[in-house]
Amino acid sequence: MRANQSVSRDELIDGVWGDTAPASVEGSVHTYIHGLRRALSAVGEDVLVRTATGYQLVINPRELDLGLVESQVHRARDMASAGDKSAAADVIGECLALWRGIPLFGLPGPFADAARVRLTELRYELVEERADLMLASGRHREVIAELGEAIQREPFRERLREQLMLALYRSGRRADALAEFDTVRRLFIEELGLDPSGALADLHLRMLRSDPELFSAGEARSRSHSPIPRNCLTQCPTSSAEPASSSNCRVGGPQRSRVVRRYSYRRSMGPAASAKRLSRCGSPGRWRPTIQMVSSILTCAVSTRIVRP
Repeated sequence: MRANQSVSRDELIDGVWGDTAPASVEGSVHTYIHGLRRALSAVGEDVLVRTATGYQLVINPRELDLGLVESQVHRARDMASAGDKSAAADVIGECLALWRGIPLFGLPGPFADAARVRLTELRYELVEERADLMLASGRHREVIAELGEAIQREPFRERLREQLMLALYRSGRRADALAEFDTVRRLFIEELGLDPSGALADLHLRMLRSDPELFSAGEARSRSHSPIPRNCLTQCPTSSAEPASSSNCRVGGPQRSRVVRRYSYRRSMGPAASAKRLSRCGSPGRWRPTIQMVSSILTCAVSTRIVRP
């Protein structure tokens, strides 16, 4: 943790024993240093050396996991600044693979406790940074599982929740994204007596409004320019048992406006509720809205063009 830095005997005592150092602590430090030197002699070099103020571990930082992570993270950030965000996310993923369980697991003392907290925080900062890069490069489906695993370990980390909601939303799983907000809200209220942060609540509200800016620039542009089939709202699918006819499958003029208005009003209740609502718009003999028709509207209308929230 402090490679190539001189550490005094007093710092070693405080880091290992804290305020509970035994009377024989000086002899214990000498014994441990001797044993450590003997173990490190296997590398064939004098790694642990005595200095004027204490002891120093002489080692190439790249030979340590933490040194390698710090070096690779700098490289990834340079790549992201140059515009290669997907590759930068992959490099950070390689860094995260170096974590194996709890850092310094089983080591006692104040120094190890503080290092565990710092390394764990670094780990989840990198998880969040990688998720941001993946979301920015259109890899939202790929990051969903990773975020889910991270949330299981850190359920109160709201940034992870925001990223998961956004990844689900961009993957076409709007209902799951909204359900994730309900889950975290219940968790926070039950466990902490608090509501989610304003950022999380704002994201939830924007999803309810189908804010087009929630998509990346490329996706938003694709959606805003995607052509809508001419027959999207003029023909509804029919079952094999009932052939299509102009009397029960065409929806045009005032009826179409009425359908769209009612669908827009009931859209958040789901296809089944919307279909039930649509069935009241006219006589069964004239046109028979069904779940298939609502699905057709969902597919073709692309709410940013025909149905406004």
